[in-house]
Amino acid sequence: MSIRGKIVGVAEPTVTKSRGLKVANALFADEMGKIELDLWEGHISAVEVGRVYTISPVQVRQWLGKKKVSTVVSSVISVEEMSQCLSAILLATEEEIREGSASSTLTIRSFLCVEKVESYLQCRKCSRKILQVMGTLVVRCDRCGYSMRTVDCPVHRYASVVMEVPDGSPVHITMFSDVLEELVPDCKNLSDGEVEEMLLLMENVTITYDSDTCIVLKAVTAK
Repeated sequence: MSIRGKIVGVAEPTVTKSRGLKVANALFADEMGKIELDLWEGHISAVEVGRVYTISPVQVRQWLGKKKVSTVVSSVISVEEMSQCLSAILLATEEEIREGSASSTLTIRSFLCVEKVESYLQCRKCSRKILQVMGTLVVRCDRCGYSMRTVDCPVHRYASVVMEVPDGSPVHITMFSDVLEELVPDCKNLSDGEVEEMLLLMENVTITYDSDTCIVLKAVTAK
């Protein structure tokens, strides 16, 4: 199927843990109302908030009892003329965009376990994780094929941890540098092992995470 309407809001992209793909939750509106739209990879940069598009084909699915649509690999996004009806549709507020993203917040007593804490280099060309082990003067990105000096690549860190949700089931979540640096004191100056130890010793942590990707958006401890 295809959809035609106005992009009224786009959230910050996140990266899926399983496949390392970028996805952004958008709000898509037409004369009948609004629907959530998942934009994947190159489709994210193909749209601008406030413009009208036809997107074909799209996939329809259910999430948390709500219908939403998603671009697929073969989706083509075409710019359309703004109609009078669509021009009258207001852009989404930040609150509406946040509500459109499937996120959950809960407070846990402590993390069940830490699967991994790892530092990695980020490619300067495509911003993806460089799979090559650090320690060489030059690295090559497996994603885009570009080579670059190791010293010029930004260093980031992520942690894969397991927490227990209220129904008692374990949930595997991922925290990236921005969240870790807010949660762990002096995180930038600690080794991966020291960050792992700090996470395991924390208590009463409030976690907000994306229910689609299980990526942590915010984490704070009780003062």
